[in-house]
Amino acid sequence: MERESLRQLMRSLLPGKVFRLLEAAGKIAAEKGYSAYLVGGMVRDLLQGIVNLDIDIAVEGEGIAFAEELARRLSGRMQGKTRFGTAIVTFPGRLKVDVATASSEYYKYPAALTEVQAGSIREDQFRRDFTVNAMAVEALSGRIIDPAGGYPDIKSGIIKHVSKNALENDPIRMLRAFRIGAELGFSICEKTLESISTNADLINKSAGERIREE
Repeated sequence: MERESLRQLMRSLLPGKVFRLLEAAGKIAAEKGYSAYLVGGMVRDLLQGIVNLDIDIAVEGEGIAFAEELARRLSGRMQGKTRFGTAIVTFPGRLKVDVATASSEYYKYPAALTEVQAGSIREDQFRRDFTVNAMAVEALSGRIIDPAGGYPDIKSGIIKHVSKNALENDPIRMLRAFRIGAELGFSICEKTLESISTNADLINKSAGERIREE
């Protein structure tokens, strides 16, 4: 990988208050013996020089405890706490952070509700949809973690599913492949198209509201 750290890129591209928030998040996590990582579309877009303020943080540790401390330290407000270790922290100026405990997951059958349990950041990355969305950046150091090869796929402009069962487990991801591809101007790789063709009927097993949203 050409980049080992996004810290300088984050400092130059992101609004100062967002960079300081991520820096504080990393320090709070370290104090608690946790690790906090920026994940999802924001990482993908940073690597393309695009500013995306949809902030998602995955925590190796107790996500709720981390979110509570983040809100307390930075005068935020925590809401949306769930038993899955997720929460939303809002701050003045309409800034919002989605916090989740890093986790692994499994599905009892295709399109079933996911079963999750606390896991490592690498396990968390391999449960995601596409390689370009499966990168993580350590909040404090800016170190990139990319076991699925998302950065090369960004460079090549390719949408590729992360794992063999990624689309079968959550069929909505098939629709998402086309949406993200259109938004980014990326092509869907041949193996992902083959998987979509094989599993397309499973989309009908998904909840109607999820289909509409996607």
